[in-house]
Amino acid sequence: MLEKNKIMYSETLSVYSGAQQKRKNARVHADIPCEIAIATTSRQSDTARLSDLSTGGLALQSKATFYEGDQVRIKFFLDRFQTEVTGVVNRTSGKTIAVIFESISGELKNRIQEFIHKHYFDTSKR
Repeated sequence: MLEKNKIMYSETLSVYSGAQQKRKNARVHADIPCEIAIATTSRQSDTARLSDLSTGGLALQSKATFYEGDQVRIKFFLDRFQTEVTGVVNRTSGKTIAVIFESISGELKNRIQEFIHKHYFDTSKR
């Protein structure tokens, strides 16, 4: 039992409300080949590498130039499933492009969640 004057936590402990958290979805680092293109044109896709994935968006590495606000279409294989998502470029930094999904199906959201779960909890899949 704690004594009345003893501190249970360090005074440097910071607690943030959910409203202050920027990241709302679990994510996993990945190295998955993908293709990215502007969604509203028939321009040829550029090759890239998906480096980060969550149910809310992804990050990828590409030599192609994209700008904040671009609506993009990304194709990749998640496990054995061909996957295509659309989203908006949220941020770019060097070759890294961060994309927020516009909307994804419940099925795809579950597939991404399973992929993340396998990465963190299933040691046989590492």
